[in-house]
Amino acid sequence: MNLYSKLKKLISENYLNLTNKNYLTDYNPYKLKTKKRALVYYKYSRNFTKSKIGTTEYQCLALTEAINKFGYLVTVADRKTKFKVNHFYDIFIGAFNTGGFVHFNHILKQLSKKTKVIGFSTGANPNFMKKEFQKRVRMFEKRNKVNLNNISRFSSNNFDQIKKKMNFLIYFGYVNGFVDKSYSKFNKKFDLQPCISNKIKSSPKKITKKQELKNFIYYSGSGFLHKGLDMILEFFVKHPEYKLHICSPSHEKKFLNFYNIKKYKNIIYEGNVKEDSSKAREIFSKCCFIISMNCSGGGSASLAVGRKYGLIPVVWKNEDCNPKACVLINKEKISEIKKKIELVSKMSIKRFNMLSKENYYIAHENSSLNYSNRLKEIFKKIAI
Repeated sequence: MNLYSKLKKLISENYLNLTNKNYLTDYNPYKLKTKKRALVYYKYSRNFTKSKIGTTEYQCLALTEAINKFGYLVTVADRKTKFKVNHFYDIFIGAFNTGGFVHFNHILKQLSKKTKVIGFSTGANPNFMKKEFQKRVRMFEKRNKVNLNNISRFSSNNFDQIKKKMNFLIYFGYVNGFVDKSYSKFNKKFDLQPCISNKIKSSPKKITKKQELKNFIYYSGSGFLHKGLDMILEFFVKHPEYKLHICSPSHEKKFLNFYNIKKYKNIIYEGNVKEDSSKAREIFSKCCFIISMNCSGGGSASLAVGRKYGLIPVVWKNEDCNPKACVLINKEKISEIKKKIELVSKMSIKRFNMLSKENYYIAHENSSLNYSNRLKEIFKKIAI
């Protein structure tokens, strides 16, 4: 996409957000004749029907198509849209758990008592997210004696109130994983995995030198403190024998300026790297491990991308990922990060190549086909 196209798209989306018209009514790709209606509150833009597999918008598109297939005309509303509900909706599926979904409760209050409500959680219970993030803030301030006003990711919605109106819950994560356990008192819940691009060209890694085991990648979106980049950086700053590539579309200026990473040769800030790009292939090919200290993560698309490139996850136990063939960090300490990094860097080449292959195949569970099939299974059980 050239600069003109990007600018045009940005202006268009900002206009729709300002006018609160960033939504689509009566989406009906299967051309059904029906009076039943569904409302989806998640992610929408003017390129919705052409959204790219692996994006949040595509996940919403596949969700919407699955609902339409079950017999509903669908209204799709973007998370930034605050609008008046003008129809009776038989079902409402809405994302609510992170700070971006600010209008969930506004929509919920307008719905009929007869509307079946399905909460869509992209991560943990927001009460858990808030608690874990605030703990991270205290830990950071205690270590560094400074307050950076870091980006938070938990929702301001009162979950204790809105959960009473939810009939079902769909969440990104694994059964008995961190997210599932954060909703322990919720009986009617269904696990789902996010999908990643089908265009990633990769294969299991086969290293030949143990020195390669000292190369790591942090691959994620916004919320650096929430995702533990502070603790990760504080290890790599003191250990120049290891290399860290940071890939993120987010540029949290105060955070990055505080760590002044430009002065460290072993820390490379790569910026935004699309998962199926040639740049991604180049960077991931240099690394052996993908590292995360996410304090309350759902099923992670970022980790799935790393696994698709044959990398082994080294993650804090609150990162809700498939525990097979990965290395869990069990204590929320920099000393524990050090312990695990030193451990994996001494791994035998044979063992690494074996685990790389296993991770490569684990990533298949994040295909768009599996995502769509799981949604069909869920809606059959919900009997919408």
